[in-house]
Amino acid sequence: MAVVFIPTPLRRDVGGRQSVDVPGANLREIIDGLDAISPGFREKLVDPELEGRVNRSYSAIVAGEAAD
Repeated sequence: MAVVFIPTPLRRDVGGRQSVDVPGANLREIIDGLDAISPGFREKLVDPELEGRVNRSYSAIVAGEAAD
């Protein structure tokens, strides 16, 4: 289980929560979990022009280190 801190502009998609618990062992699984909570969330996080990486306007930090 991962604790995901939600950026302010995306909080309305998760009922206004600042963080959510999402199952997943890696970033892809966590993004899938976020999309299960709020369909369409993936498209807001992932930039297809960056080959499926997290959009540059957001950060993905896993265990204290930046993740792609």
